[in-house]
Amino acid sequence: MTDDADITSALKPDGGSESPLYGKLLARAQREWAQQRLGDLTRTVEAMFAVVPGDPAAVRLSGMLAQRLGDHERAVAFFQRALLAWPDDPDLHVDLGRALRSQGNADSGIAAMQQACTIAPDRAEVWFHLGEALVADARADAAIEALQKARDLDPWKPGIGVSLARILAVAGRVDDAAREFRRILQREPGNADAWLGLSNLNTVRFDVADTEQLRAAWEDDKRGDTERERLGFSYSRALEDRGDHAAAFDVL
Repeated sequence: MTDDADITSALKPDGGSESPLYGKLLARAQREWAQQRLGDLTRTVEAMFAVVPGDPAAVRLSGMLAQRLGDHERAVAFFQRALLAWPDDPDLHVDLGRALRSQGNADSGIAAMQQACTIAPDRAEVWFHLGEALVADARADAAIEALQKARDLDPWKPGIGVSLARILAVAGRVDDAAREFRRILQREPGNADAWLGLSNLNTVRFDVADTEQLRAAWEDDKRGDTERERLGFSYSRALEDRGDHAAAFDVL
């Protein structure tokens, strides 16, 4: 599950679900995780164990806490315990895979994420997580296959297309990468990551329409500093492609 996931939907309270106190604790845990109040969440998890000893939801939360705090060995142990109760939970297999990889067990981590894809082959998220892990291991062909699967399942889910385009570029498939970045920009003309990705492809030259789109996106004062920095780099590159070197320098 992702860091900002709704953990109430991810955690399946066993045994304590009929307890009003347990329900309140689970709701509190959701708020504390969303706000990253890890000390408070630790105490809430302890209270969940007190209400329902061995509760799988609390075990899973313990794994999430351990992973966030950098204790990957304990995280692996907690996720493995939770899987005894929920062996067919794809997100939990992803959690385990991440913890194993953080622990240095890359192959075991990949295997856990592959199991998630076997359990939920129609879930774009699990293919995305597998693809990202394969990217980190420099297994470009396998990463491309996983990320293409994720994109086909959910073409507009944030992050998938950009990740796919980036690894296509790394694999030397520059034209395919450019097409994927352009596909994203057709729907999101101000996507800073897609523009930056295109800017980094030496074979791409920006035309007048690109330059105008970049200018409009770069001048949007609602964007954060990081986005504007990426758009500014791309806009400068577009101005250089148009031969306006002085304006390109001013943007930077």
